Order: sequence, then structure tokens, then C-alpha cells
Amino acid sequence: MDFTGRSLAAEPYLTILPEDLTCADAASGNSGRALQCDGGIAYTADLYDRVRGHRLFWGPYIALPAGVYLVRFGGRVEGEFSVDFAHRDGNFRLASATLRDFAKYVCVVLREPVKDLEVRGIKTPRLRSLRLEAVAVHRAYAAPKEARLSENGGHAARDAALHRVASAR
Repeated sequence: MDFTGRSLAAEPYLTILPEDLTCADAASGNSGRALQCDGGIAYTADLYDRVRGHRLFWGPYIALPAGVYLVRFGGRVEGEFSVDFAHRDGNFRLASATLRDFAKYVCVVLREPVKDLEVRGIKTPRLRSLRLEAVAVHRAYAAPKEARLSENGGHAARDAALHRVASAR
């Protein structure tokens, strides 16, 4: 896939590792049935169907500058798995997607810098198993500094970037 004239196979802008995330079992204090193991987050419906709620993991609450990001999950999934990207203490959802495999990128548009980006993994009734090894965040577009001062509140540069991304699909 090529969204900006360069290959996204290049090094990611940042990589989120499983140990950067909080798991549902670890948060509940149930260490005997922790989802996190062997350098990844592992979930199997047969073993962990009793995980309370729908969230399997969340975090890491990181700062990112405004821009267009393409996020790719590493590992494997059987069934359907949902992800949300949020900030402002999880109260403002930026993007969400339901994944049947980890071959596709999820597009996250940050119209302004965020201080606390949260990635949330959500189990669905169709999720049979999940193994998450990493989350690669690629920056497809970063607004130039002068775009912040341009007409339309800096949205002209962002809108042009979104049009390029949409046209590439």
C-alpha cells in the first residue's frame, strides 16, 4: 500500500508493545488467568470467555502530533476483533474498526495533537482467539507548521491529505 508516495513497509513512526498496554485480567487482579504472556497478548474464547466486560486491553496514553496515521496490528486473529482509538480520558473516540485479520491498516486522523491516545481492544461475540504481538503506527501525513495558520483554521492542508489518502484506496 502506498498513500504518500513512499512505502508503508518502512519503519513505523512508533511501535506499541503488549507490555505498554493494560490487560483486562491484570487490571482485575486475576493474575492466574492473565491475558498477557510470552511477549504478546493472548486470548482464547474457550479459556477467557469470563473476562468481565468487552475490553481486552487498553492504553498506552501517548502523545501524538496532528496528522494522518495508519495503524497495523501484528499477530493473528480468528473471528472478529474490534479496536477503538480515543483520547481525552477515553471520552472522545477518534476511530474504530472491526478486524477479521491483521492484513489491513486502520486509518486514524488527528486533527489536533493529542496528549493521551488510547488504543482499546474489544472482544466481540465472534472472537475465537487473538494473539497481539505489536501495534505499528505509521505516520502517513503530518501537517506542516504553516497549515496551522492557514485559512479555514489549518483545515485546508488536512483536507488535501485526506483526499490523497481516500483517492489511494
